[in-house]
Amino acid sequence: MHKYAIILLCVSSIPAIAEVVNVTPDKLDFGNQVVGTNAYQIVTLANPTKKTLNISSIMAGNDFNVVYQDCSSVVPAGYQCSIYVQFSPTTVGLETVTLIIADDAANSPQKVKMSGTGIPVQMISINVTPGGVSKPLGLQQQFTATGVFNNGYQQDLTNSVTWNSSASTVAGINSSGLAFTASQGVTTISAAQDALSGSTQFSVTAPAVQSITVSPSNATIPKGLTQQFTATATLTNHTVVDITSAAQWASSFPSIISVNAIGLGSALSHGTSTISATFGGVAGSVVAAVYPPVITYLMMSPTNYSVGVGTSHQFTLTGTFSDSSTSDLTSRAIWSSSNTDIATVSGGLVRSDYRLGSTTIGAQVVDTNGATLSKSANLEVAFFSGHMNLSSPRSGHTAAVLGSGKVLLTGGAVRSGQALASTDIFDPMGFITPGPPMNVARQLHTATTLPDGKVLIVGGGYNVLSCELYDPTSQSFVLTGDLNVSRISHTATLLNNGKVLIAGGYSPTAELYDPATGIFTLTGSMAVLRTGHTATLLNDGRVLIAGGSPYSTMVEVYDPATGLFTAGGTLSTDRSYHAAARLADGRVLIVGGQSGWNYTASADVYDPAPGTITATSPMHFTRAFHTATLLSNGQVLVAGGYNGNWYGGPATTVERFDPTSGTFAGWGDMATYPTSGVRVNHTATLLANGQVLLAGGYDQESTAEIYQPSIPNPPGLQ
Repeated sequence: MHKYAIILLCVSSIPAIAEVVNVTPDKLDFGNQVVGTNAYQIVTLANPTKKTLNISSIMAGNDFNVVYQDCSSVVPAGYQCSIYVQFSPTTVGLETVTLIIADDAANSPQKVKMSGTGIPVQMISINVTPGGVSKPLGLQQQFTATGVFNNGYQQDLTNSVTWNSSASTVAGINSSGLAFTASQGVTTISAAQDALSGSTQFSVTAPAVQSITVSPSNATIPKGLTQQFTATATLTNHTVVDITSAAQWASSFPSIISVNAIGLGSALSHGTSTISATFGGVAGSVVAAVYPPVITYLMMSPTNYSVGVGTSHQFTLTGTFSDSSTSDLTSRAIWSSSNTDIATVSGGLVRSDYRLGSTTIGAQVVDTNGATLSKSANLEVAFFSGHMNLSSPRSGHTAAVLGSGKVLLTGGAVRSGQALASTDIFDPMGFITPGPPMNVARQLHTATTLPDGKVLIVGGGYNVLSCELYDPTSQSFVLTGDLNVSRISHTATLLNNGKVLIAGGYSPTAELYDPATGIFTLTGSMAVLRTGHTATLLNDGRVLIAGGSPYSTMVEVYDPATGLFTAGGTLSTDRSYHAAARLADGRVLIVGGQSGWNYTASADVYDPAPGTITATSPMHFTRAFHTATLLSNGQVLVAGGYNGNWYGGPATTVERFDPTSGTFAGWGDMATYPTSGVRVNHTATLLANGQVLLAGGYDQESTAEIYQPSIPNPPGLQ
């Protein structure tokens, strides 16, 4: 360290006073000076005389040296000059020397006493750096210790000092000054050597984000779909946390992939974009690409389909893509049939063989991303006619199962509207033979099999009061008691007590037939006139009366114990010439019918326990003058009828109602479609073997066919 004591000499014109010169100061004390260092002071020589001062020498000695002087050898009168003296001790101890200036002044030589003490080199302090630093938990901090010496020099003491942390639970430090964070807090880091030490505060803050990883990497997203990106942060304490919802998300090309606040990317157009997540000043990113849309859903039509033997039906396959577009994939698909003995398929065209049974129609396509997708549908070949012909065309007729398992078909009308007295008898062996004629021609009448095996034939004309019985033993019809009111499009229900309830038929009245006496007796009347309604025997012995003209939504329940009709609820819509079937669980399905001037596809379910009516899923097609038959598997076969409105054509299909799902899960075509037409106002009769006989009906008045269920039962109906 250099010390300077400077006396400035200003040269100016000084009047002559005496022949002496002045030296100031007359003493120089350099004090303590570290050996090997330099200190400087200045002596001023002034010439106040009127004559030039001639200097012959300027001398010092020992460790005191004149290092510079501007006096030269001449100092003009009235001027002054400066002499720079340096003290550079080479030993420890006090030194004294006299500065001697020899000149031609009267007071020459001029003398200045100089003194200085050499002191040894010593370290005076230790600095710890960096000072006041903080680090997130999990990181390290290198500290440096620097010794400061009294000669102005500094020395790195990092590896020689003794390091210490005042709170080792916050941070520890090794012998090389490397601090290891342990927990959040503040500690004092100190470095000591000999009697000296230095310190600084060190703060450990919460763990900070060190890096962010965005995944998935190299994601490829079909156009129209989304990709959830996730962001995980690795903290300074080596823990990994999910910051997906906390990060700030961005897309370099939001028109290609947009990304929302929680990292959900939406593929909008073809191309690539960089998806980045930023948190705590740290960012991570991945590159994602959008490629052409892929198939997200396949729809095959039809499904759960029923057809007749020897028929052809076109199936279609439609793909819905990830960008919501659709495309017909029928020709692109590879089609298959699980049972080619039942049906074959090519290009979606299904051809049924002449065997009854079921098969699975499958279609498979390979998507643009290489994925293979497939769809299948159940197909049952369930209808066959076997060239069964009735002895006479008939619609609006009746069918009754005899004790032998045969079915008695009676009456009806030909296309001209002429009522028939003729009958046919169906044999489950697969043939139909003419039966004995009735005594009276009838249409839209009823036929009820009595407990003794006879069949009660009631009504069937606007002025027909007569009724008759068919005796299977004698294979003949005999007249029985007359109705009290003529009836047509009425209902007949066999009660648990053996009597038969006859209700409605362009009348609100009802009457009971007693097989023991053969007499009809009026019972309680309904609240409204009804025709084209349904009557269904409930499990508790009561009878549910639903719908019927004119446009009735009112449901009534007949109680044989009281002989009275009481209100039973309201249908979801008015309906007549509909169909009803009691389900296996005791509820009643009420389906289709004429509603105003139109036909409806709606359906209701009546639950006798609470006495409520609830709308269920509608049919695929509107229908009226159709049939509803409870199958052995618990499903309900709905067949034929008119479709559309009053002027609409006949329905060409059948449907199956699944009580477990409350939907019409299957549908199809009867064997008579499309070559021979369909059935309206026909009969559908469940046979003992589980088959259903469909007979007559406009415009298949002369034919009959068999439906044999073959598609596996739905869950809950096994």
